Amino acid sequence: MRFGSTKAEKAPKNPPTWNRGTMSDEYHRDVLDKLTELVRDEFLEGNDEELTATTPLMEWGILKSIETTRLVTYVRTEFGVRVPPAQVTTENFRDLESIAGLVTALRG
Repeated sequence: MRFGSTKAEKAPKNPPTWNRGTMSDEYHRDVLDKLTELVRDEFLEGNDEELTATTPLMEWGILKSIETTRLVTYVRTEFGVRVPPAQVTTENFRDLESIAGLVTALRG
């Protein structure tokens, strides 16, 4: 058998784009909702009058090192997504929307 000559080497077909996009959008919204609930209940102790998907978590002092560690642990436990240390950046953890986007992207 020659390299490159088998059917098994062909890339599998992806599901239709509309289907994958819808599932990804739904997953992203679910992640965002759960992250918002976690931050509101655990980090802000229910005082979330100004918390939105784009609230600057680090800038406002909501997300510090311990909270970030707790959040990364929550993501792994709740969503089964491991966030590599190199991905724990100010840009990726800027706000809930960014974190949800990272989790969605890492999920694949």
